Amino acid sequence: MGIREFLLPDPGEGLTEAEIVTWRVAVGDVVKVNDIVVEIETAKSLVELPIPWAGTVAALLAPEGATVEVGSAIIAIDDPTYAGSPPSAPAPAGPAAAPVGSASSSPSASPPPGPPLPPPVWPPWRLNQKERVGRGPDKRQPLQMRALPKG
Repeated sequence: MGIREFLLPDPGEGLTEAEIVTWRVAVGDVVKVNDIVVEIETAKSLVELPIPWAGTVAALLAPEGATVEVGSAIIAIDDPTYAGSPPSAPAPAGPAAAPVGSASSSPSASPPPGPPLPPPVWPPWRLNQKERVGRGPDKRQPLQMRALPKG
């Protein structure tokens, strides 16, 4: 069993905060996946938020009427299927957590390259140059292109 904190999601359109209007649950209530737990109001809309996990409400972390920043924890759920993060992999505490000579602390470090990209096909459909057919009596009007059969 573990406690999961639900963070206020980004409501979009550059909004950075929302007001908690109404809690639809109380501490001790059992919730299922996608149950509506809170109603928030942004500068542009009133939104109902579903919970992404099932479990028991352990705590309401923001009171009604409070303005909460995006990414802040607003509710804690006791999820019986959640074991939490493994103790062997603690989260780094910040920039000081990385060793001085590691590649992750280097600003010029880039992710490893992926597989090579296939060559571009232009025009976007496959053409057989022998299938070009001119129009008109002198065959000089714009050409029609016939696509090759796939395969």
